[in-house]
Amino acid sequence: MKIITGAEARRCRQKGVEGERELALKLQGHLGVKLKRRLDQYQQKGHDLAVPVEARGPVADELRRYSFEVKRAATPQINSWWRQAERQAGDERVPLLAYRIDRFKWRIRLPLSELVETIPRWPGSEHTVEMGLAAFAAVVRERANARAG
Repeated sequence: MKIITGAEARRCRQKGVEGERELALKLQGHLGVKLKRRLDQYQQKGHDLAVPVEARGPVADELRRYSFEVKRAATPQINSWWRQAERQAGDERVPLLAYRIDRFKWRIRLPLSELVETIPRWPGSEHTVEMGLAAFAAVVRERANARAG
């Protein structure tokens, strides 16, 4: 097990903060809804991004269903990250893992039940789907339109 020094821990946190900001801006570009970093997440062990209270509309409402776990790393730890996303989402929200490995594009992982509503939400990463940001934005828009009528 590698011991992380104070300076390394600060660099990891800074990389995480930069990743959260980057993802929020990219999703805003795709969906037109601003996501905000949850500054209390480290103390309260919550999800990383949230839709501001003042944001309105079906897309904002759809995004509120998700518990965003955002990761930026050199080495993927997807199963571990997914377990963290599931814990943080609990029963109230849908777990969402957004990650970007160095020199690669953002990926979104969701429960399969988000795409096929007749499938129940099972725990674990075996019943998940992964997609790029444009595909996730399309899913959100479709679900928002379907709910709006």
